Amino acid sequence: MGHPARVILQEETRAEWVIIGQKGEHAEMMGDMIGSNADRIARNSIKPCMITGPAFAPIKRILVAYDGSGHASQALHVSVELAQPLDIPLVAVIVRESGAASDPDTVAADCRKLCSAHGHAVDIIIRDGEPANAILEEAAAHQCNLVLVGAHGHGRIHEMLLGSTPTQLVTRSDWPVVLVR
Repeated sequence: MGHPARVILQEETRAEWVIIGQKGEHAEMMGDMIGSNADRIARNSIKPCMITGPAFAPIKRILVAYDGSGHASQALHVSVELAQPLDIPLVAVIVRESGAASDPDTVAADCRKLCSAHGHAVDIIIRDGEPANAILEEAAAHQCNLVLVGAHGHGRIHEMLLGSTPTQLVTRSDWPVVLVR
């Protein structure tokens, strides 16, 4: 009993993942926004948090956004752990943003090394552009129906002004999105 977001966040300590619907009972009035409970849970959860739409589809191919950061590395680990036992393809997208300090070829080599250490192949795509757009375009182009991303991206000011990449993915994706911490 209690406020749904608070109760779920209290109970999550006994679970491995939190899986929630993108929108609640007033979905028809929300447009592109996610529900307030889903938003609170996704922002405050300490576990991987899958936000999913209303339609179910079996997972056929997984896309992971990878930039070499700690949260992205966690997302890559989780994606390999999912893809391997399901024996499904894994696609990693590295988005080369203007002014980024990291070399995408080095990031791609790290990604390939981690996946091969776990015995799973990965297709790596390096794209230029705005991360959320590039990730969603590649998910559609490669028929991926599950997207994993590190839960934290740019700094707080960037997120307040433009919205974080994970937030944009959750609100704009046609597929379930897993936010990994």
